Amino acid sequence: MGELKAFRIKEVEDGCPFWQAEYEVYSKQEADEVIARLKKKLDIYKRGFKEDERINAFLCKSARHQKYKRCIAMAKWCRRNRLHASVCGPVEKIDFWEKWRKRWLKIAEQFKENK
Repeated sequence: MGELKAFRIKEVEDGCPFWQAEYEVYSKQEADEVIARLKKKLDIYKRGFKEDERINAFLCKSARHQKYKRCIAMAKWCRRNRLHASVCGPVEKIDFWEKWRKRWLKIAEQFKENK
């Protein structure tokens, strides 16, 4: 609380100078002003954090949607390659592309939006 001006008070008990205590005190009016100013700053920060959370939620939703679309596109690409391999390729290639298509669809399910 470097903003407040401190006052030192010495207290002597029972008139004996050996039993004295020294305290640091602040003016109530000044302390209340500083507390009100700090509460106002805290409210501004809280509002900022709420706004940031809203923006982050939107960005997270957008990123999940993009990842979902990318996984679906890769599954379609694997399907096309599987169809091409079925026309002019060995059976191993057909199984390979089908396995990868299923993997991409499984990953896409993780990013699918819950409605």
